[in-house]
Amino acid sequence: MKPLVETVLLAESHLSGASPRCQPNCSTPQPGWKGLTATEVTVAYDKSVDAAYVYFTEPQARVRSAHTYPCDPMDVDGMITLDFDEHGRLIGVEVLAATSKLPEYLLKSAELLDADAT
Repeated sequence: MKPLVETVLLAESHLSGASPRCQPNCSTPQPGWKGLTATEVTVAYDKSVDAAYVYFTEPQARVRSAHTYPCDPMDVDGMITLDFDEHGRLIGVEVLAATSKLPEYLLKSAELLDADAT
């Protein structure tokens, strides 16, 4: 199973035609890469279908997905879709079977989309 960081970087390189910043089979990007903290992303979670969406845009921004890159379910052991804007920037990640793919603290802090969630 490929780490999510590698999958995102490979998808970015596929869309832009550039080489990825992470070499195959690595779990961390090259030095100089600045990661995000949980306070810099917004997560929406629908517990009834165990699906989450991680937004990498500002909450008030209305950015539309121009390109969708479905990750190979065999490589990531599940269904993960990457969304990119018209400039090739990653704007969000959809994760199905989210409880098996995302950390519990992230789902607990997410905006709940289903009315019956507690």
